[in-house]
Amino acid sequence: MNKRNLTVLCCVTLFALGSGCRTNMAVNFRNGTPSKVWVSSMQSGKEIEVAPSRFSRLPHGSGDILVKTENKQQFRFSDISAFHVDPKYREAHGSLFGFSSVAFTVLLQTNMHLYVLMPGKQTVDENTEQPKGYPKPGQKLTE
Repeated sequence: MNKRNLTVLCCVTLFALGSGCRTNMAVNFRNGTPSKVWVSSMQSGKEIEVAPSRFSRLPHGSGDILVKTENKQQFRFSDISAFHVDPKYREAHGSLFGFSSVAFTVLLQTNMHLYVLMPGKQTVDENTEQPKGYPKPGQKLTE
């Protein structure tokens, strides 16, 4: 290997190690209500619209999530994070430098409670206990 190729290889390796690996965090949000909702991450600042009985992915690391309903009600769900639930509820995909993405799935029911779903499931498994802190009731916000 010539000196130039070795220098380029060393620079690329040092850049990859020095910049760290980026982990994309998300919440897969399933809407179990009869009308669409808008879900916002206080951490990422992103908002998604979720139709009834549908899933949508919200970029979110940890912190609060706000849900707005069609009839203008707002609910706050505190301390939502994939790392605050048992690992069996998370979906993690790795890369050479560690995790590349970590997500978990929640279901909003009509009573404005969030339930955690097992990976790949669309409904709450009655035989599996919810993680600590779930189901999580939404705190209704006044305007």
